[in-house]
Amino acid sequence: MKTILIIGAANSGKKTILNKLRAQEDVEFQSYDCEKIVLKDQVDYLLRLSGENQLNLINERLDKEVDGIIYVVNNRAGFTDDDQGIIDLINEKNIPHVIFANKQDLKSGNIISNTEALVIPTIATKGIGTNDGLTFLLEMIESGGIDQEESREINQQKSSYHPLRIDEHDPEICKVRFFLRQVEFENVKKRLESEGFGNITITNIKYVDKALEKREIYRTSSYTTQYPEKVELMLVTMKENIHYICQALASIKSDDIDDHLIISPVENVIRIRTREEGENAIE
Repeated sequence: MKTILIIGAANSGKKTILNKLRAQEDVEFQSYDCEKIVLKDQVDYLLRLSGENQLNLINERLDKEVDGIIYVVNNRAGFTDDDQGIIDLINEKNIPHVIFANKQDLKSGNIISNTEALVIPTIATKGIGTNDGLTFLLEMIESGGIDQEESREINQQKSSYHPLRIDEHDPEICKVRFFLRQVEFENVKKRLESEGFGNITITNIKYVDKALEKREIYRTSSYTTQYPEKVELMLVTMKENIHYICQALASIKSDDIDDHLIISPVENVIRIRTREEGENAIE
């Protein structure tokens, strides 16, 4: 079993890439957000495993068992000094890696960097370039790496690759709602978070269940005296991720989880502070 880390800044598309690649056999993927810190004028980087709050220094994680790294760059933001610093650390550890220049649908073209690493243009939401990049990385792992001259040749071949030429509709955003009894709430919440779904809205509700309904008569009027309580969970995600939500819920064998998802289309999502829209705003 190979261990491959997916590392990148927030909103670079790591979760979508993870969902596209997770079906790969004999490979364990771990997705990490990367954050810069400055302590006593020294720059370092922290990694946060998706769905968890614990932070680890990047060197501590890279010193543990890892076979390869997919480093994800938001192509719209470009290749920053922080990206270069992290790639330099990966090179020092001599770990096989590729760079995904993701979100080519928002800004196409190759990233400008000072690294000889293999750069793959990708549109993760459509699965464009992700499998190619993983194939190159696995070949590097098997062969023990890739020399700089070979990397330059492959990058030159890739320079003519423009994912935007593929005619596909934009990915759809949707709102997903489902219901469960309180007893299963923690199990469902943890299972969804382990799959990378962390932005969940929770509402306590009451409903009418004819089998449990209890009625009393007072002054010739009939009153319902009991409404069973449930929890409604709502999240906004890309339509392509609904399959993984179904898998997560189906893995919990319980009659306390309703057997239906309610799915509604969402026209757009805007993050107020940064003005990011669509998938960028819901990652």
